[in-house]
Amino acid sequence: IQVDSRNYLRGSSPGTNSLYWLEQKTVVRAPERHVRRMITSTSVNRPLAELIDDSSATHDAVLAFTIQSLHPDTIRQLRATSSESPFHPFIPAIGHLESVVLSLSLTETRNLEIKLAGHNANSATALATLATRALVSLKQQLDTSIEQLTRDTPDSSQLMAFQLARNVLDLVTLKVDGNVVILTAHLTTKHVSKLAEAIGVNVLRSTRERFRVLARSRLDQIGSGILQFHETHGSLPVGDQSPLVYRDGQPLLS
Repeated sequence: IQVDSRNYLRGSSPGTNSLYWLEQKTVVRAPERHVRRMITSTSVNRPLAELIDDSSATHDAVLAFTIQSLHPDTIRQLRATSSESPFHPFIPAIGHLESVVLSLSLTETRNLEIKLAGHNANSATALATLATRALVSLKQQLDTSIEQLTRDTPDSSQLMAFQLARNVLDLVTLKVDGNVVILTAHLTTKHVSKLAEAIGVNVLRSTRERFRVLARSRLDQIGSGILQFHETHGSLPVGDQSPLVYRDGQPLLS
């Protein structure tokens, strides 16, 4: 669709009509009325747009979404999350949360920033308390997983990723600015290189598996074609040139 002089891609899903706001480095998922207001309004009532603008000015990639954009079934499933799930400590935050902005910079400041916007200052206070508890819980769960992976699969890329996440959690700082809770983790060159290494291992594994699937598919097609040829012609295919023959006069392979 076109809003003013800019084009946007709108995607519909059951129970909601959301707009994906696509720019060079920003993706926003929110109710259409919210995004329309955000990108056309000249008033100061543009909280999510301001958060995005601030993050885009200092980060390489930004992802933003509003809680209203989540399907009601998704909300219900989240609220029903098991207490053993690593996401369980975050569930109470849903009632206080209005939008989330995730920002990543790997060029200058090298940091990961998460802005949790509450409905008001009281919501922000509640979010800060929940975020603090969630960080402690997440660290404990990562420690348990790292201990188990170190025992079972010490060379796995998953262990590398978990160790990196655990180290980054120790660097997280939290502050409250009005109705927004800001979580920031400053990444060192070592963290970035380990992140690239962990991603590279997984990409390589994924590429290898993709080639294996492709090879199996091609072999299936070749085999199916040979069988269909035999059903149609009563013989297996040979070359379209005069077939070479062996000593007994029988044609050789194609």
